[in-house]
Amino acid sequence: MKIALVNYLNTEPFLYGLKHKGTEFNLFRAIPSECRTLFKSGEVDIALVPVVTYFEDGEANIITDYAIGCQDTVRTVVLFSNQPKEKITKIYLDNHSRTSVQLLKVIVENYWNLNVDFEIANVSDIELKEGEGVLMIGDKVFYNEDRFSNVYDLGKEWNNYTGLPFVFAVWLSNKPLEDEVVSRLNDIFKFGIHNIPQIIQEQSDNPNIDLASYYSDNIYYSLDLKGKQAIELFRKEIIKADKKDKY
Repeated sequence: MKIALVNYLNTEPFLYGLKHKGTEFNLFRAIPSECRTLFKSGEVDIALVPVVTYFEDGEANIITDYAIGCQDTVRTVVLFSNQPKEKITKIYLDNHSRTSVQLLKVIVENYWNLNVDFEIANVSDIELKEGEGVLMIGDKVFYNEDRFSNVYDLGKEWNNYTGLPFVFAVWLSNKPLEDEVVSRLNDIFKFGIHNIPQIIQEQSDNPNIDLASYYSDNIYYSLDLKGKQAIELFRKEIIKADKKDKY
């Protein structure tokens, strides 16, 4: 079976499991939006994709007991600005994950009650003018944290708003899988997560990133009941934000 996996640091435990215990899978790695494309086109059977893809695809099935989420601060999905949020009138959007874009819009429109303009942009080395903010996701956040005076962590903002964790990406299959395959994937991912200390050791070429803290304090890999509740609430919050846009 073909499987697509996001190529961010937070997916390294899944990659470790697949490399050491899941060699029967043909693995593709890409940014979240590209994983979605591979999945939607049918080029892969299973993919770790932004949770918004699950909302859009009525045929897709959430599989495994694992996901990419956070219980509070996530650190790698943030809004940067040089002004307080109340003074932001325009936000540049990182287009690598539509889930993060939708989460930002939910927070800005439903929680903060701000009226801002959004624009897709190459955000890696963007320079902000007065009244502007930028959404950044993924590993690039680590290298930009000190460039801006205001940092709003979207995982924390969601938790402040709802009291729930947030799920950014879920494992989906194009068709129902046999219980044996799902059990196999659960074992593979569990093995990878249990070997995070080894992963950190192998990632020692990132001396400026505290991976031990990131994996233990920021990323939450279990897809539990609260995570599933958060997914359904997020679906409703997106609809609420869309209605505000229309009126």
